[in-house]
Amino acid sequence: MLSLKKKYTWLVTGGAGFIGSNLCNFLIKKNQKVICVDNLFTGKKENIIHIKNLKNFKFIKKDIRKLNYSKTFENIDYVVHLAALGSVSRSIKNPRETNSVNVDGSLNVLKLCNLINVKKFIFASSSSVYGNLKKEFKVEKDKTIPISPYGISKLTFEKYTRILIEKYQFRAVGLRFFNVFGPNQNENGSYAAVIPNWCNKILNNKIIELNGDGSTSRDFTHVENVIDGILKSCFFKQKNKFEIFNLACGKEISLNTLLKNIIKISGKKPKILKKPFREGDIKRSKAAIKKAKYYLNYKVKINFETGIKKYINGIVK
Repeated sequence: MLSLKKKYTWLVTGGAGFIGSNLCNFLIKKNQKVICVDNLFTGKKENIIHIKNLKNFKFIKKDIRKLNYSKTFENIDYVVHLAALGSVSRSIKNPRETNSVNVDGSLNVLKLCNLINVKKFIFASSSSVYGNLKKEFKVEKDKTIPISPYGISKLTFEKYTRILIEKYQFRAVGLRFFNVFGPNQNENGSYAAVIPNWCNKILNNKIIELNGDGSTSRDFTHVENVIDGILKSCFFKQKNKFEIFNLACGKEISLNTLLKNIIKISGKKPKILKKPFREGDIKRSKAAIKKAKYYLNYKVKINFETGIKKYINGIVK
């Protein structure tokens, strides 16, 4: 993990959410000053409860669509924009709200960055922008053909940033995350990601739902890898005003393989309810991470097998 020898001021949107809270916790441990913005729609106060009252941490409950300039945001060095309305299935049910948050809200954050003259703007994009691209590895220069409103919203903001950043004095980096998992991830409800949902249900002897035949694959990436990639995106020598990187492990894991790993680690045999493939679901997903390795010196610190074991052991404790 990148060491932080100098003290900076960070604005983290979605800082009470899954990835955001892990980032905030890490930054505070490194004696950084953090301003966390979250409307708590999907984020949770308990994710940041142990740092909430520390002098280097400030929590602001606010929707990014209503975020305005104030003195609080002066002297911010880096903005890491993680706030979003996630879930492919939710975006299909409510595309307007997904667009409103992920595009309009993100544009509002980008505008704020310009007003406060930040050093760099890092934002979360998604592997969803590639859609069902018929390639083994997804490369940053590949065609982007999203098949869900969520994927469209992420790609749309990428394109806005690519154009608008040319008018600003700072640089921007978009990070295409590939199925991140780890502590503080939502495990309940119809929009929960598969790893926390399955782990929670299997450990509690509940029925799990398998969409399709189990051959659907993902490049599951532990959150510690992602945090390392975020930080390295802030500090690498960036020549171009705008860059895009995949952040993943570069390994394809099927749902059947995921299930076998959970069963092996937990020692429990689950009951499985088989259901049809979900609308908008990508069948295969594996990232090429050569660009991130070259420019960011990004390395996979925690592979899938180690990460899933660490995650399950953390739940059991």
